[in-house]
Amino acid sequence: MLARLGPPQPAPGADVIVRTMGALALITLAVIHVVDLPGTLGPTPLVGIGYLGIIVAALGVGGVMIAQAKLRARERIAAERAARKRAEARRRILAGAQYNPQVLTGLSAAQIASQLSNPSSPVARAIDGSAQVIVAAIDQVLHDKTASQLATGGSGR
Repeated sequence: MLARLGPPQPAPGADVIVRTMGALALITLAVIHVVDLPGTLGPTPLVGIGYLGIIVAALGVGGVMIAQAKLRARERIAAERAARKRAEARRRILAGAQYNPQVLTGLSAAQIASQLSNPSSPVARAIDGSAQVIVAAIDQVLHDKTASQLATGGSGR
């Protein structure tokens, strides 16, 4: 039964904290060797060269750790944003016709098609209005637009 629970998930942001602490430890190591470097360059230059290697490697690895932490944080934020968009899209279910179906009562498919060519006809206005509602809902989900931005044509980005 416990196998179904899966492995424990780390706390959000734990990766950033661990990487930052590791980078700080490496920077501390580099600073210690910078302070000790002048004494090692004179009598035994090979030890001084080794110290320079330690300093460069510690700073390089620390920088990479911090950069990866930032990249992973951005990826996590992007994944959370995508999940919110999917959840928002699932909440926007448009059930049934978005217009009064009585507008189509007694009309054949040919009559409906002929009325769609005239934008001022009641059939065309009802169906075009319905299409606008659906397109606006899709646009709102895809571009994070609020209802007021949709009404004014503003950008949600």
